[in-house]
Amino acid sequence: MRRTILTLLLVCLCLLTACSSAPQETTAPTASETTVPTETEPAETISPVAEEKEVIVYFANWYLDTKTAEEGAEVCSIPWEKVACINHAFWAVEPADGSTETSWDRLAAPGEPRTSFRVASTLPKADFDNDEPSRMAPGLPRNHFAQYQYYSEQYPDVKILISIGGWTRCGYFSEMAYTPEGRTSFVESCLDILEEYPWVDGFDIDWEYFGGSKDGARLPESEEDQGCPIWGTPEEDSANFAALAQQLRQAMDDAYGPGIL
Repeated sequence: MRRTILTLLLVCLCLLTACSSAPQETTAPTASETTVPTETEPAETISPVAEEKEVIVYFANWYLDTKTAEEGAEVCSIPWEKVACINHAFWAVEPADGSTETSWDRLAAPGEPRTSFRVASTLPKADFDNDEPSRMAPGLPRNHFAQYQYYSEQYPDVKILISIGGWTRCGYFSEMAYTPEGRTSFVESCLDILEEYPWVDGFDIDWEYFGGSKDGARLPESEEDQGCPIWGTPEEDSANFAALAQQLRQAMDDAYGPGIL
């Protein structure tokens, strides 16, 4: 399944339904009857705008060890027949060499920005390695990617995107996007994912937030939160994000054809 949207901003939309009123039944008047025009309720029609609405959902990968499928922990929990697009949350940007030195530490050193990054799962066990049998989807393991592969074949029109970042996992975005080499390594990692998992349709770039806020770079709020440092200036951050998105779009078009992914 090779259909994809590269989403830069995420929106959850409601599915609207419309009902049509049944036409009123009429009988032809006889010669002795006086015909009196009657008003009928106009039939409701589906707005062209409503027909274009699509339901886009986030699926959180971190509940597999704490909730059941019935509580929404497994991919089989998704109401596939009702959605148009699923954002699998979250994967993250990290140094390709596995280094744990944060961008905050590197900025404080100070040090040069690294130029080699990759996109990786934040929870490999939940995404790939949990082979426990699913009670809700007999014959399938509980891990998310095995279930995605199966359901992507059952619902080929549903787009599956990997959401990269999220509130707590954006610590390396700015450093990665700061150099052309860093952006290229990110794009190449994304293409590797598409090659390895053909049912993945693209990526949701959830960088929170490029350019920071009025208070500047976002500091970590907990041990799990990487925060969101700014490498360079807020203006450079915004320009680097645009360059990253353009490069990823172009690379996907070059690899699969314009508009295919």
